[in-house]
Amino acid sequence: VRDFLDVDDAAEYLWRLARREGRGEVVNLCAGVGTAVHELVAAVTALAPAPVAVRHDPALARGVDVPRVVGDPTRLRAATEYL
Repeated sequence: VRDFLDVDDAAEYLWRLARREGRGEVVNLCAGVGTAVHELVAAVTALAPAPVAVRHDPALARGVDVPRVVGDPTRLRAATEYL
C-alpha cells in the first residue's frame, strides 16, 4: 500500500509552499490515502484499449519494503490552504 498523489496536486502544493512566508517547516507531500499497488494496476489496465498482461516477479520483490506507507497531509494542507 502506497500513498499516491496526483501530479497536478503535487505541483500546486510545491508552488504554494515555495511562495509562502516562514519557510523551513517540514511537511509531507502526500495525499493521506493508501492504495494497494494491485488496485492501481487493475484500474490502469482497465483503461487500456487492449488487453494487458500483468505478472508479478517475486525475484524483483524487496524483502525490506515496508508494507504500508501513507503520509499525514495535515501540515501540508494547513501550510498551503489547498484541498
